[in-house]
Amino acid sequence: MFSRLAAFAVLFLAFQHSVFSQFGVGQWRDHLPYSNTIDVCDGGDRIYCATPSAVFYFTLGDNSVERLSKVNKLSDSGVSAINFDKATSTLIVGYSNGNLDLIVNDVAINLSDIKRSTILADKTIREIYLRGDYAYIACGFGVVVIDLVKWEVSDTYMLGPLGEPITVYDFVDDGLNFLAATESGIYTAPINDPFLANFQNWSKWDDLPNNDGNITNIEINDQHIIVVEGNVVDEVDAVYYRDAAMVDDWQVFPHFAGENVRALSMTDEVVLICSYGVFKVLDMDFQTTAVWGNIGGITLRGNALLRAENGSTWVANDENG
Repeated sequence: MFSRLAAFAVLFLAFQHSVFSQFGVGQWRDHLPYSNTIDVCDGGDRIYCATPSAVFYFTLGDNSVERLSKVNKLSDSGVSAINFDKATSTLIVGYSNGNLDLIVNDVAINLSDIKRSTILADKTIREIYLRGDYAYIACGFGVVVIDLVKWEVSDTYMLGPLGEPITVYDFVDDGLNFLAATESGIYTAPINDPFLANFQNWSKWDDLPNNDGNITNIEINDQHIIVVEGNVVDEVDAVYYRDAAMVDDWQVFPHFAGENVRALSMTDEVVLICSYGVFKVLDMDFQTTAVWGNIGGITLRGNALLRAENGSTWVANDENG
């Protein structure tokens, strides 16, 4: 794992300086910054990484790096989130103004419905969650459901009181219910409810340490649920966990107490967590199996973390890729 993580850091140092230094006569090229990476996702034979200005990807087979920007593929700038749906071979790119691109087999399709919406609220796309043929877009006013087969908006969930806009930072499911991490707690509703556009069909969790907390991240698997409450005191985050089957049994997460959690991700096997300058890999007993402060002289300040299907670990760092 160390070699793969180290290779990632070194790769994107090289990316900044030389990978795209050669261009043919008459070819357009951009001069966008690629060092501040904000998101990362697994595209099978590619690992996609986002910056605020564009997206680039690393091809695992030949170690090549290519970039996607307004020059050659994307419809906008101000990227805020990405994800990749393997079933439809679709890269979903979300923007801070609500714009959305679907890159299907390297062909770009723009969906500007959120951007053009008359809703008077923040439209920043904060997270893209995949389930079945749908992408669930967590944004500044609720959740927008995108049909990845028909390439259209399927539904919109306004979760706030009386259906008012509410910022949704994260969105997951536990197999039976959707869970939305919002600026005022966690909202839940049955996955099979056909009327989730009705705010009355969403209920609020009432067993959290702070039921109205600013929940910025939620991770879930068959064993655990982990939530991050942002900026509890003096801009310090609080992290809680409980067994997935236990209610009203929240405990303080035994890592990074008193620090801000920059990024958190959990699979069925590991927890990846990063604060300023410290990145840890934990097992399902929350025991540390690996820890780094920097790699190749690069301080780890991860904005997003990924354990890919091939077992490699990737950090979208806010400096040097």
